[in-house]
Amino acid sequence: MATASLSPETMNDTTSRAATGKILVCLPMMSTEQTTEIVHYLLHAFDASQLVFAGAQESSDYHSVSYAPARTQLQWVLGASDYLAAAALSQQQQATAVLLLGTDTTTLPLEGLRSMVDTVSSGIDLVVPMYPLEPHDALVTKAIIYPLTRTLFTTDIELALPADVALSPRMLARLAQLARRAQSAGTESLIWPVAEAAIAGYQVRQVAMPHRVLPGPTEADLNALLAAVAGSLFADIEAKASYWQRGRAVLNESTPGTTADQTFPVIDTDEIASMLDAFQLASNNLTELWAIVLPPQSLLAVKKLSRLPAAEFSFDASLWARVVYDFVLAFHARTLNRSHLLGAMTPLYLAWVASYIRAVGDDRERAARQAENVAQAFEREKPYLVARWRWPDRFNP
Repeated sequence: MATASLSPETMNDTTSRAATGKILVCLPMMSTEQTTEIVHYLLHAFDASQLVFAGAQESSDYHSVSYAPARTQLQWVLGASDYLAAAALSQQQQATAVLLLGTDTTTLPLEGLRSMVDTVSSGIDLVVPMYPLEPHDALVTKAIIYPLTRTLFTTDIELALPADVALSPRMLARLAQLARRAQSAGTESLIWPVAEAAIAGYQVRQVAMPHRVLPGPTEADLNALLAAVAGSLFADIEAKASYWQRGRAVLNESTPGTTADQTFPVIDTDEIASMLDAFQLASNNLTELWAIVLPPQSLLAVKKLSRLPAAEFSFDASLWARVVYDFVLAFHARTLNRSHLLGAMTPLYLAWVASYIRAVGDDRERAARQAENVAQAFEREKPYLVARWRWPDRFNP
């Protein structure tokens, strides 16, 4: 298990700053060795009498309870069953803070768990870890989830679909209500805790953590992955429309002149070429479908993009923001069968990824600037979404 080693000084320091109240720690199914390491760390970070381990082996050294959420194929992030099972235990144990850990804990940075729990104990309702990402990590998040969450819910949380999270009891209870409704409706919708905290007026924080290899999705098919994530996010945006349509100050003022880097690193173009081939093929085959979703100005810009050679290819951030907003609008209006709609978005996403990789290469600083540029473009284009949502028949881009 690749975690930071703990010195006696570190252990003494964490013990001296023990949080108050009972802490429920929900562990995923994992090996005995992995469980022992997490339990060993937390027993040194907190008073053992505070801790209740859900999913750990029974021991006279700590209190444990059974925990076995019914996981689905979307098990690479926390889902409805996780929040439901944790909420029931939290109420039963009268916990004042809950640490809910997702799958694949082999690279979980244990030293950061203390910070997450301490932050919840200080009065914050939702704490999401912020892991340092490599330039090509979490591209669906960088392209869609982060800019939409930041713009519509004015919450600057990088990983809004967390694999690990710390929560207050009231935040967990609220998410459990959502999970119950999703299960009652027979859906397998993801739960979006950051957006839910925003509309509830609860406080959210992200805590900087050492590197962790994030759990990977089980969906090998990009179409299936994008449909699951984007479909769930678009549905959540639709359900919360009354919140985000109200005027709200953006977290970071967008500068109209902000642009992506104009110089490009030298990179292997094979990956880019395959993505652009898929985009160009879709441009020939999906034009009629895209024309139902995209207004003429955006459709024309996309068609022009499809004719660019790889060496000149660049997907403008403002155009990408409008394209994503157009798909959100079409999802809401049920312009097309939603499965077909989300499938038609995949080649456009691949085009964005090709442009992103060409712009950033393997440079972290470029990747950070590019992500910020995209988020600011979504903020600038938010009036476009609001206008078309409110007046779909009258708005003419």
